[in-house]
Amino acid sequence: MILYYSPGACSQAPHIILHETGLNHDAKRVDLKSHTLEDGSSYYDINPKGAVPALELDSGEVLTENAVILQYLGDRASFPEVLPPLGQFRRYRVLELVNFITTELHKRFGFLFNPNATDEFKQFVTTDLKKKLDYIDGRLARHVPPFRTFLVALLLFIFAAEHATHEMTLGDAQRKAAHAKVMATPQGRAAEVTRRRAEAVKSLDEDLKGAAKDRDDSLKDPDEKPERVAATYAKAAARAQAHYARAQARADRIAKGESDDNSIEIDTGGAKRPDSWWGKGIKKAVANPDYYWSVLFTWGHRAAILLLPIVGLSLALVYRSRKQVFIYDHLLVAMNLLSFTFLTNAAGLVLPVAAMPYWFGLVAIWTPVNLFQTLRGAYGSSILGAIVKTLIVWWITVFWSLVLLTCLLVLAVAEL
Repeated sequence: MILYYSPGACSQAPHIILHETGLNHDAKRVDLKSHTLEDGSSYYDINPKGAVPALELDSGEVLTENAVILQYLGDRASFPEVLPPLGQFRRYRVLELVNFITTELHKRFGFLFNPNATDEFKQFVTTDLKKKLDYIDGRLARHVPPFRTFLVALLLFIFAAEHATHEMTLGDAQRKAAHAKVMATPQGRAAEVTRRRAEAVKSLDEDLKGAAKDRDDSLKDPDEKPERVAATYAKAAARAQAHYARAQARADRIAKGESDDNSIEIDTGGAKRPDSWWGKGIKKAVANPDYYWSVLFTWGHRAAILLLPIVGLSLALVYRSRKQVFIYDHLLVAMNLLSFTFLTNAAGLVLPVAAMPYWFGLVAIWTPVNLFQTLRGAYGSSILGAIVKTLIVWWITVFWSLVLLTCLLVLAVAEL
């Protein structure tokens, strides 16, 4: 292709598109005063209208009119960020603005440079142009920058998560208060002792039956040594008996009106040793869950931003063959995807508890569907390609999100 252009003229728009898309082309400069090319030949032989741009195709056909040339180049770009494909409504929004700028803005600016135009006429044109530019400003203002949307969505998610955590902690405190009130009466303690003893007997019976079944299954294996099987069974039975004894001891303490100890037990195999930093942190987290969650969210505020490079690099991985799509473009797409995820999850966290499973079940389906639609629209992937890439990006993101969450949970315990 050959683009006929003139510096400072409206041919700059298709010139930029040609370079951005990497389409193979040559560019020939036109002197608009003499309407000649650099070799002295007449430009009217190329475009009888005498205006730039003009695009000469490999077939010899010549396209004129800026809006048409831009659409032609957009359709031949190898990625849909320039012009969405046919069938997508966004395409017509792009063409709507291109034609508005061509017909309503561009032509009016020419009157300001006409030496024969009066001052009154130029003032009229300027006033009219201001209205047109105000309309463009309004259209641009409706498109919130992706990073700003991402930050707002992240903050809403954090506030919703903190609200949900506070509600859960408050509910737990109310249940403990109600339980303490019941335990303050002899009848309440007696009922609790009976319940705990029954649960201890049931748990012991289930543990011994499970250990016996494992033993019998192992004895059927000719490669297993009976002595080893018997030793394994003896350890399992001993653990079950020890657990039963601890449960009965707690029931005895309750029957005597002593402290109701519901703390987490760590099996040390019978040996007494000092608590590790992990054990101490767990005890502090159980004793003061509000403080634990506040520490967790403090780190979560800082670490949630790491989801952005996780998703962005996942997109870069599956589209590594798209050399013309840069990491910045992937990050913009990732911002929109994460904004959707944060907002939908924030909405679920403020719903009644009974409705949460249904909402988050819907979100679990909706999120990968949104990812699939994004890959189809933003990258122009085929249906099969978008499905495969959706699965890859989805599982990479889920895996590293779980790794990040695990690190945050451990870090919050270490901070206590």
